[in-house]
Order: sequence, then C-alpha cells, then structure tokens
Amino acid sequence: MRLAPGDRLGPYEIVSALGVGGMGEVYKATDTRLGRGVAIKILPGAEPDLIARFDREARAVAALAHPHICALYDVGSEPGADASDASAAIRYLVMEHLEGETLSNRLKKGAIPFDQAIAIAIDITDALAAAHKAGIVHRDLKPANVMITRSGAKLLDFGIARTIEPGAAAAPAGVTLATREAALTGHGMILGTLHYMAPEQLEGTLVDPRADIWALGCIVHEMLTGRQPFAATTAAGVVASILTSTPAPIDVTAVRAPSIRRLVETCLAKDPDERWQNARDLLRQLRWIRDGADATDAVVRSGAGWRAHPAWMAAAAGLAVAVAVLGAVLLRATAAPTATTVRFNVPPPPDAAFYDFADPVRISPDGSRIVFTVNRVEGQSQLWIQSLDSLKPEPLRGTEGGQYPFWSPDGRSIAFFADHALKRLSLAEQAAQTICDISPGVGGSWSKSGAIVFSSDFIAGSLYTVPASGGTPAKLTTLDASRQETMHVWPQFLADGDRFLYLVRSTRAENAGIYVSSLTKPAPRRLLAVDSNAVAAGEHLYFVRQGTLWAQPFDQARLRLTAEPLRIAERVWAFTGHGGAAFSASDRAVVFREASKQTTELWWLDRNGRRLGSVGDPGEYAHVALSPDDRRVAFERLDPTSGNGVIWVHETDRNATARFTVDPSWNWSPVWSPDGSRIAFAGSPDGKAGIYQKMASGAAEQEPLFLNDLLGSPGDWSPDGQWLLWNRTVPGTDADIWALPMAGDHKPVPILQTRFYEGEPRMAPSGRWLAYTSNESGRNEVYVRSFSGGDVKRLVSTTGGRQPVWRRDGKELFYRTDAGGIMAVDVKADGTFEAGAPQELFRARIQQSFAGRYDYAVTADGQRFLVNTVVSESRPMATVVLNGAVSGTK
Repeated sequence: MRLAPGDRLGPYEIVSALGVGGMGEVYKATDTRLGRGVAIKILPGAEPDLIARFDREARAVAALAHPHICALYDVGSEPGADASDASAAIRYLVMEHLEGETLSNRLKKGAIPFDQAIAIAIDITDALAAAHKAGIVHRDLKPANVMITRSGAKLLDFGIARTIEPGAAAAPAGVTLATREAALTGHGMILGTLHYMAPEQLEGTLVDPRADIWALGCIVHEMLTGRQPFAATTAAGVVASILTSTPAPIDVTAVRAPSIRRLVETCLAKDPDERWQNARDLLRQLRWIRDGADATDAVVRSGAGWRAHPAWMAAAAGLAVAVAVLGAVLLRATAAPTATTVRFNVPPPPDAAFYDFADPVRISPDGSRIVFTVNRVEGQSQLWIQSLDSLKPEPLRGTEGGQYPFWSPDGRSIAFFADHALKRLSLAEQAAQTICDISPGVGGSWSKSGAIVFSSDFIAGSLYTVPASGGTPAKLTTLDASRQETMHVWPQFLADGDRFLYLVRSTRAENAGIYVSSLTKPAPRRLLAVDSNAVAAGEHLYFVRQGTLWAQPFDQARLRLTAEPLRIAERVWAFTGHGGAAFSASDRAVVFREASKQTTELWWLDRNGRRLGSVGDPGEYAHVALSPDDRRVAFERLDPTSGNGVIWVHETDRNATARFTVDPSWNWSPVWSPDGSRIAFAGSPDGKAGIYQKMASGAAEQEPLFLNDLLGSPGDWSPDGQWLLWNRTVPGTDADIWALPMAGDHKPVPILQTRFYEGEPRMAPSGRWLAYTSNESGRNEVYVRSFSGGDVKRLVSTTGGRQPVWRRDGKELFYRTDAGGIMAVDVKADGTFEAGAPQELFRARIQQSFAGRYDYAVTADGQRFLVNTVVSESRPMATVVLNGAVSGTK
C-alpha cells in the first residue's frame, strides 16, 4: 500500500516518499517521540518469501553496528484495515535517514576522481569486513545500495543477505533471466542484480563472502572507468559476459596508483580461490594505495585461502563447525599465538521465542551444545537442544511445559522443572523421569557426586538437595529473618562437586549477594556483592551487574577473586523478580541473551477490533485497569531510568496522565475499589513487600494492607468493597487465590488453594461467582466457581484462556487467548451459572505480560476494549562466545 504524508505507523509520521523497489517502499518519516528524521521501509506484500526476506534484512542489519552500514532503529507491524487479518498487517523497518545520493546516481555523471573512488571503496570494504565477520554475506552489492553522505559511504539493503555454512553447496539459484536491466532487486527474479553477480551466483554453486568481493571489484572498476565491466544489451548477454569474458583493463595512466588495476583484476577472478580471500586483506591493500604506496609488487592474493584455513571455530575441539548467526555465522580463522574470541548468535526455533523470566540458555560442560526453553504462540513452553556443529535446533520430547534446564556433569542428561516436579531427561533415550515432586522451582545444579541442589518456591524459597536418581528433597538452607533474607536461589556447584554458589536476596543490601556453602560442611560465606546469579567456570567467576556481564578471575580452591573483572557483554536480560540473569558458562564458552524489548501502546478497539484511539504515548506497559466509571485508566509502565514498574493514572476526559506511585521500588497490578476512590497495588517500598492502597486522587500516602516477604498480585475488589482478592504464593503450592478483608486486622483467608496455579481472580457483579485462571488441565483455562465455596465449578474457555473480565451486568464474560484473541462468552450468573460457547471477537498483537497482570480492560457495557498492543518488538537471539571468552575490556 502507498502511504501519504501525515499517515502514522506507531510513533512514526510519514513525511514523503523516497522511492519504490522490488523489496519495498521507502518513506521519509519523523519519529514523534525523539523528533528526528528516519527512513521507513514498507514490505510490499504478504507473500511468505517476501516476509522471510524482510525479516532476514531486519535481523541482518540488527546484528551489525558499523559507521558505514545504515543503522536499524526499530522494526514494527501495524494492523491493517482488518485487525483480524494478519496478512493485511503493514510490516516496516525504521532506519537511519541518510542525506546524500546513491552511488548509482553519482555514476550517471561519469567516472569518479581517483581519490574519491578509493575513499568510497575503502568505506564499502570496511562495511563488508564487518558484515562478513558477523557471518553475513550481502549478495546484492551494487551502486544503488551504496549511499554517499558527508560522513562517507554507507552500505544499504540487506534484503537478500544470508548466512552460510562454509563448504556447503548453495541451493540451485532458480534463475529467471529478466529481459531488462533491473536497478533494484525485483520479486521473483534472481537474488542479486545481474551486472554485479559473481559467476558462482549465476551457476547456483557455492556462495560465500568472495561473491561480495567480486561485486566490489565491479563497483571499483565502474567508478574509475565510468563503465560497467560486464555490459550487454540483454540479460543473457550480461550472463555470458560474466562467465566468459574479461573486462577492459583500467587505464593506469588515468589513475594515481597503477596497482589498482591488479587489485580489481584479482577481485574479478572467475575462480573464487583466485580472488582476494577476505575483505579485511582487501581493505588493507586499499588503504596502502590511498596512503600513497604504489604496491604493484606487494599486491598478492591472501596466502590463507578460503579452503586452506578453517573458517569455523569449534566449540570444544578446534574442529571446523557451522554455527548460527540467523542460521549460521561466517568467520575466518586467523593464525595467532593467542586464543581467538569468536562470537555468534543462535536464534530461537521458527515461530517461537526464548522463554523470558531470565531462563538461561545453558551451555553443556564441554561447550559443544546448548539447551534452552522456548514459548510458542499457543503459550506452551518446551526445551530445545542445539549442537554447535549444527544449524538446526531440535525439540526434546517429554519436556513440554519445562523450564530452567541444567546439565548433568557428563553432559548426557538434562534436569528441568515441569508439572510441579523436578525431572531428568536422558538425551540418548529422550524419556523424562521424575526426580521428586516440588512446588515451583527455578534454577538448579548437578554435581559430579550425583547430588542436585535446586531452589524451590523462588518467591520466598530456600535451597534443597536431592539425589539425581530420585528421592525426597532435603532442605539445605533456611532464610534468616534477622538478616531480612527473602530468597536463596540459583545454586551452582564449583569444580569439586561439594561446594556451591548461590544468590541471597535481602532487603538489607549489606546481606545480599553471592554466597558459597558446602554439602558436607555448610558454612555460608559471602563472596561477592551482586544481585544476580553467578557461575564459576574455568578460572573466572561470571555474573551480571546492572545489565553488564562480567568475568572476574577467581581462585576456586581459595575462594578468592584475584583481579579486576572483565566486561563481556552489555544489556544482558535479567529478571528482577528472582535475580536471575540469562547467561551460563563452561570452561570453553559463555552464552547469554540480551534484554528483549517490546514497545506497546494502549489502544481503544471496538468489538470488531477496529482502532478507535489510544491512551498515552508508546512505552513498555505491563498492566491496565479501568475505573468503574470508565473515565480513568490505571496502568503499570516500565521506568526507563530505574528499570522498575511505575503506576500511572490517566484521565480520559482531560487526556492527562499523572504518576501515581513515587517510590523507586517496583509497583505493579493496580486494582480500583468499587467506588473508584482508591487503588490497591503490590509493591516493595523500603524493602517491605506487600499489598498497599492509596487514594486514587493521590492526595494521601500509600497505606500497607498486608506486609510479608511474598510478592502477591491484587486481582479484584469484591462489589461490596469488603474483600480484596489477590494471588499469593506460599511454600508447598503454586500461586493461589486469597481474600484480604478490608476491615479489622486484614488477616488473609485462602479461597482456592491447590498444587496447581490459580490466579487472575475476578468477582461477578453479583458477588456470587468467581472467575479465575488455572493450569490444572495442563494449560491455562478460565473457570468459574462459587465465591463461597462448594462443588460448583465450570470450565468457561475451551481451547486455552486467561485474564477473565465480567461485563458490568454480569451477562457476558471475556477472556484472552495466548494467540491474541479476545473471546466473549454469554453467561447466566444468577442463582445458577451457565456458560455459552466462546466466540472470538477479534485478534490483536496483545502484549504477553506476567501472570497476574492484565493486558486489556473492558468498558462497563462491553463495547470497547483498551488493549496493551505491541507496536514494535525486539527479541534478541542468544550469543555464544567461544574460546577467548574473557578477552574483554575492563
């Protein structure tokens, strides 16, 4: 579709059209949040191959950060006219807006002066070297994809870029020869632009970085001569020229350095083995020429040919293997007296995302495999495994619902948490066995003596130990109330298999940190002041502090940190709820995930999913609640400065938003009182976690209703205002539903307490019925039961559901699905309860928030929905660092 000036895509306002090509329309736009100009590229259709190319470009550019590569700022999708039709969505990339002209436009004026041409060639080659190092081959390098700006040349358009496995034959090209010369890559045509394609691309054989070096040679030749090296009147003639002819040599009398002729001829060798073998060597040669060295005699092809040296660093034994950056990473090993650091990315499986809550990607003890948890659209988690000598991850059967895996010392088995149990899976047999039954667990470690230490009831848990062969868990640590300890979590054995590290969380900073203890001689000792898990591997201790992953030299025998820490990576994903950071390490490698980021906006939608308006600015929202009169909205939003959740209140009549909670701690799950005068919420000001209430006007200080060391979530207020329903987790169960009396001593009363998860309680307007979410069937479903108890219980959802909401008259019940559907059910909730068949009203890109938070709200008449809608999303891949993993900077 064509966009007009003034149209909006999320926060971006279209200014004017810049161009149209086979891979999309490009517009100049303004980022209304930052007030800066951007370029927006729109996907021209919804065909699967176009979408795949579009996504490939986003991932390729996102993996690169280089001054001569056009920067990617954002990626998003805007619902089309029919929000329920995914194919009508507008997919777009938001990129750096460059002022200048394309090299193709400049070449229309003729040859480029030698010094300018060399400067442009150096910038392009520098960008290619960075892309190739990251494992990305451009495959469509041409003058139209080079922008000349005041700051130098910029490389554009990675729409058909790919990552490859060295030595693997390319798939047949399926070339359709066009009868015209295409300045842009057209849909359905050969992948690349004909005049700049290497012979191996045309023949459908091996394609690697040397194809980009061929294209660069074509560009340099054209800049210096003003002519394309392989020109013809038809496409067939161009192909024949590339495969059989030699371009006219560059006139050395017209250039300052005669050696440039031999440099270009080497780029254009028909045999890839006879070309420059990597962009870095070519860049060095171009710089010699620029600096005045006529290196005619020094120009030689790299002595380390593509096949002469291994191109892939092995994870465990130094063998050449294929590893994944968007499917693969292309790195050329160089001879060096010290270990080479190799970084590459591992994407989640198709149609899946890495499980959040800082569930680490765990690397095996020998550094050759990784195991991780993913969530699919339907919300079912599962463990997957990937060998670093393979491009394809594989699901592990029998691990459905699994989370927080960890390896056995020999790497032959994996332990994980699922179905209220700690389980183990033999990788050879792919059969899961239960080690012990537990309440929710998070984080464990398996010693070489056969003992497992794990953390249970992570919200207020201690550490337990159990034999890996099975048995009854024994409590290993006890929270010390005098030290205000709130959690013992993330155990990790040291090399001796007896001592282990673990994280102690406390409301007193001087007592929090990484501690070390022992199975045989427990005597806890504080090792490091940090608020994340830690892993001892090799000669280093790995940990995360304020989002940065560090490796500090560590003497395990003497339990001493011996030198300053080294920085490994920044923006590592961590979950403040349990102190877990998404990383793991072995003697040979470290793996981590960067923080994911979703930008959402609160959209008003009607019952057909049509957008009616919005509330507030785009941000990171995690909960939304409407006041009883529908005139105010309370919501939780992530504070970009502190990283904590802050509650805000928006007045719809005045379109005014004011901060509601002011303390720096995390506050969440606001719930309105029936008369709209107060808001109850959860928080932990001054380290005192509990349930609070505050006047909705903000005129008074917050008042504690129930203080404890458990992190509950308010769910609803009873219609008469006498009870506050909330989720509460106590040792021995998953989250349960409790009622807090609003009068008297505020002593909570259990309403629904089982070994399963029960949460998101909502009272019917009559006060007789309670709707809630439970996973007792193995997945989240919505149920209704009598608030006063009894045997009456009805299943409302039929294919999964959560976050129930009653219409004000009690005649309709809404809920959401994990696929983004808003469902409506006609109900009768008078003396008895009856439910009709669920009907999907619409689907939207609804944010997936934590359990207990609501991603949508419904007006009293059930006609409008305020939906926390994803407007842009960044879900980073896992990054593996092999060999010189700690060769970072201080």
